[in-house]
Amino acid sequence: MAINSTQKFTKEELDELSNLQTEVNKLTAQFGSLHIAKIKLEKEESLLENQLVILEKKEKEIAKTLTEKYGKGSLNTETGEFTPVK
Repeated sequence: MAINSTQKFTKEELDELSNLQTEVNKLTAQFGSLHIAKIKLEKEESLLENQLVILEKKEKEIAKTLTEKYGKGSLNTETGEFTPVK
């Protein structure tokens, strides 16, 4: 067999290469889908973090307003009873 002569792969070899390429393509697509899902999750996480900051700010504002109105103390949220600190 000469070094420069053309060789032909067997059907089994071609099938094996084709199957390998198909698996690589599937894996590449899965990586792409995973990356997109990761981007969406990071965006959702950012939105939730922003909502948390807003809620914490609102909580502080309410606490300040109630402290100015009733003074320092503790509130039983189930009964609505406020006990001032002495």
